[in-house]
Amino acid sequence: NSANNKGEVNSAQIDLNKLSEVLESMGQERFIEKTENIQKRFRDSDLEQLLYEGIMEALGYSKNREPFIQLAKKVQFAQLAGKYIEEIQAILFGVAGLLPKMDILNDANSIDDDASEYIARLKDLWSTADESYKSQQMQAEQWKFFRLRPSNFPTRRIAGISHILTNCKDGSLMLRFLPLIEEAVAHKKKIKQIYKKLWDVMMPKASGYWAEHSTFGGKLHKKTVYLIGKERAADILVNITLPVAYLWAERVQSRQLIEAVQLLYDKHPKLQDNVITNQVIQQIFCEKRMARSVISTAKRQQGLIYLYKIFCSSRICDMCPIIGGTL
Repeated sequence: NSANNKGEVNSAQIDLNKLSEVLESMGQERFIEKTENIQKRFRDSDLEQLLYEGIMEALGYSKNREPFIQLAKKVQFAQLAGKYIEEIQAILFGVAGLLPKMDILNDANSIDDDASEYIARLKDLWSTADESYKSQQMQAEQWKFFRLRPSNFPTRRIAGISHILTNCKDGSLMLRFLPLIEEAVAHKKKIKQIYKKLWDVMMPKASGYWAEHSTFGGKLHKKTVYLIGKERAADILVNITLPVAYLWAERVQSRQLIEAVQLLYDKHPKLQDNVITNQVIQQIFCEKRMARSVISTAKRQQGLIYLYKIFCSSRICDMCPIIGGTL
């Protein structure tokens, strides 16, 4: 917990089974808290829009979180679902203020013919787009590129979400996930394959211009396979898709769907560690091997984050179920 003598843990004295139970319980509390927070936002938006906004927010990481939320509110999910891909890209890049100026197109040394044609098509589509989009245009300066890996540039993330949206031909983003989620109850032994299918929804393959570029007019780079990687896809599934699916299940009163969501959350493999989980792990465990045996699922990681939020950040170590001596 807090970096003082009070917050140190003698991991040799911890009952690992009880610790696991505490983290499971806290992981569940965090999940319920997330669904409640989404429910509060649901008052102003439908669940399809909320899922879309949540995914867009996650694609922004910390540096571009706010502009991605702003973009998702300016261009609603219902306005994009099922449109063809370049139309979606023209609208999103146009409203984002990221479509390149004409001088890039006129500089023959900076851009090849295929790229020039692609950008020209987007600009033509943007020029004929609804005037309501143009009145909401953002500034390119709102987007951060500095100290980001090219694979995380907002331009590539927008290209990624455009692939997902164009495949929502039935007008539903949730229905890209729900049939797969529902499979979990009937096919518990195939849960690993179900996770892979769910991640795949969020991992569109790079094609065309964005297979070899990270920005407009930027240098060619080695071909990439995915526009959104597995770590980000898994993070979105645990933190956004499953909580929204849980609310959906409650709304339609489907016990089977609620059970499936819970099962997928309970068993989901551990996500990438972050600053908070690393800090709490260092406080609790003296050996990485011991930490790996206990923090084996995303749910337990979420439990660590909830532990930090409730006890560590407030420095109430005496009340912590680990430091306070209950283990």
